[in-house]
Amino acid sequence: MANDCPYIEVHHIKYLANGGFDTAKNTVVLCSSCYRALHYAMNKDTFVEDLYQRIVRLVRE
Repeated sequence: MANDCPYIEVHHIKYLANGGFDTAKNTVVLCSSCYRALHYAMNKDTFVEDLYQRIVRLVRE
């Protein structure tokens, strides 16, 4: 990051392009490393399942 300030990413669990909604029930706030992992890691499906188990407000769409 250019100015060395921390930042966060908002991730849609079900992508908007796949019909997901832009609501709190479908989004999580993550550090940039976790955000990238949810997009590119080989175990991203396991990561998503873990989020559903840990964050009560998330609703599967």
